[in-house]
Amino acid sequence: MEDPINDDPLLITFAVNAYLDLDIRGPVDPYIGAGVGLTYFEFGDHDHDHNHGNHHHDNTADDVVGSYQLMAGVNVHLDRNTSLYGGVRYFETGEADIDGFLFDFASTEIEFGIRIMLR
Repeated sequence: MEDPINDDPLLITFAVNAYLDLDIRGPVDPYIGAGVGLTYFEFGDHDHDHNHGNHHHDNTADDVVGSYQLMAGVNVHLDRNTSLYGGVRYFETGEADIDGFLFDFASTEIEFGIRIMLR
């Protein structure tokens, strides 16, 4: 097997999240959240014959590990059913074993969006 580690990784995460809105009776309310899940790591090498466009082989290495995330932010209420939100999300995986090499992944993201409550 050729070395797949030098190729671009693919991460796919499936998670269950829970959020708690902290209602402080104002136009801006904070929220916190947490989630747990599984993350699929794949390192792959997709060589192509550039002269003929033929696919020679598909060389990949993969693993599935546990992951978690923590979220916090604020909701800015526009009306009874609509709010804008902004917050930060921290995400981290366990160690994936790819052909004897250990990898993990962590990120901190800023998120913004609109929330519409269906009542």
